[in-house]
Amino acid sequence: MNNKYGLTRVLQKEDGLLIFVSAMDPYNESMTTDVLRVVAAVCLVADGHDRVLEAVTVNGEMCNINRFDPVLTALKMTKNPVFQLACMQFINAIVNTPEDMDFRVHLRNEFMRGGLGEVLAQLREINLQDLTLHLDIFDEHRENDFEEIQQKLKAIQFEFNEVDEVFKMVNSVTQNTVA
Repeated sequence: MNNKYGLTRVLQKEDGLLIFVSAMDPYNESMTTDVLRVVAAVCLVADGHDRVLEAVTVNGEMCNINRFDPVLTALKMTKNPVFQLACMQFINAIVNTPEDMDFRVHLRNEFMRGGLGEVLAQLREINLQDLTLHLDIFDEHRENDFEEIQQKLKAIQFEFNEVDEVFKMVNSVTQNTVA
């Protein structure tokens, strides 16, 4: 899969990416590093993100684990900066590729709930320029999405100074409903 022909063959097979993703093993750093680099790159081709996400999801279901557990386990236990970099490249490719901000936030939160937040500070202490770059990318996209959420909320924000205003708004929203 290190050339166009190999990538095409894997993507042509319905379960090609699933087989590839199933090779992710946090205890085999060199193989998982290669898998993460390739699937991160696949995320950037047409329909690649959806196919990678589906493969990771199916693999998680087959192994009865959360779909991102292998990556998060690897990040938590390794001290290998090259492996950590591959994990962050994958995380950024998965989280930052979708156009839909709500979906990006959902994916990012899934990683954070899995323990990524605890590891980020430790990763910042490592002096590796490429890793720092990917940590900065992660933080920058998170901040941009947060600002976009704030703008959305400001657009729908109501200012209520009187109790009667709240009652009128709730009444108008619930009018003609079972509530």
